[in-house]
Amino acid sequence: MHSVLILEDHVDSSEFIAQVVREAFPDTKLQFAHSINDAVALSSRYHFNLALVDLNLPDGSGVEFLHHLNQQSSVCISVIMTIYDDDFHLFQALCAGASGYLLKDSSKTQLVQALCGIVTGFPPLSSCIARRILRAFKQNPSSDNGKPLIQQLTTETNPSALNSRPSNDTKLTGRESDVLSLIAKGFSSAEIGRYLGITTHTSASHIKNIYRKLNVGSRAEAAILANQLGLS
Repeated sequence: MHSVLILEDHVDSSEFIAQVVREAFPDTKLQFAHSINDAVALSSRYHFNLALVDLNLPDGSGVEFLHHLNQQSSVCISVIMTIYDDDFHLFQALCAGASGYLLKDSSKTQLVQALCGIVTGFPPLSSCIARRILRAFKQNPSSDNGKPLIQQLTTETNPSALNSRPSNDTKLTGRESDVLSLIAKGFSSAEIGRYLGITTHTSASHIKNIYRKLNVGSRAEAAILANQLGLS
C-alpha cells in the first residue's frame, strides 16, 4: 500500500491508526482527514490505495465518504475502523462499498494482521464482525416481506437505538459524561485513562457505572446513547 488515507476526527485515535498502518506497510505515505469534507478534498488530489474510515465524524457518517470514494475510484480499498459493532452500522457500511470492518478495541497486533491480510486477499474483518455476518445470514437469509436481509438491515431504524433510549432522569456525573463522549469516539479503557489522566482501572469503573445508569450492555449501545444525549 503506497498511499493510505486515514479519516478520523480524534487526534489520539488517528495517531494510533497511523502506527498500525506503518507496522503493516512500513513504506506507505499517509494522509490525514478529520472530516468528510477534508477527505473528499484529499481524494480529489491524491490516488489512495487504502482508506481507513471512521463512522462518527463531525460533518456526518463515514458511509457518505464511502459512497463518494466508490464513485470516484475503483482501485481504493476502503475499510471501516469504528467502535460500532451492531448489524445496522455493519451492513450499511458493507452496502456502501466497504471492503472491511475493524473494531478499534482490537489489539494493535490484531489490526496489523488484518491489514497485512489485504495483500494476500483476506478481507480485513474483526473476528466478531465476521461471526456476526455469518450468523445474520444463517438465522434469517431473507425478511418476512421477502426483502433481502441486508436491504432490511440498512433501511430500518437501528434496533439498538430503539431498545436503549436514555430516560429523562438519567444523571451522569461530569466525569462520566466525559468518559461516555470518549467511548462514542472509539476510545478503549486504556486510552480514556490516558486522555483524562486517570488509571485504566478508574476508567473501567466509570464505564461500568455508565452502562448501569444507561442500562446498556455494549460500547455500541453506549455510543448511540451518547449521540442522543448530545455527547458525541
